[in-house]
Amino acid sequence: MATEVSAAVAPDFILDRRDAVPALIGRHEDFLIVAGLAGTSRDVAALTRDGAHTYTMAGAMGGASMIGLGLALARSENLRAGRSEPGLRHAGRV
Repeated sequence: MATEVSAAVAPDFILDRRDAVPALIGRHEDFLIVAGLAGTSRDVAALTRDGAHTYTMAGAMGGASMIGLGLALARSENLRAGRSEPGLRHAGRV
């Protein structure tokens, strides 16, 4: 059903993560990137060539939020946070 709806709305549009992630992040060297899902981790590692400013995990189920929060609190200038359902579910760990 979802495929039928998306085809009806934008039949010629395909969003490819390999194009979207670099467009969203921009200059990746300016960020410390913590990724907790396997697909996102692979995309970020490919984009950054697994740079020193990335910490990638697979299947962390909200753990990336806690690691990111700890790193951000340790160095709080320019603090930015993303939001994810697993991260919100595990926010009680703080």
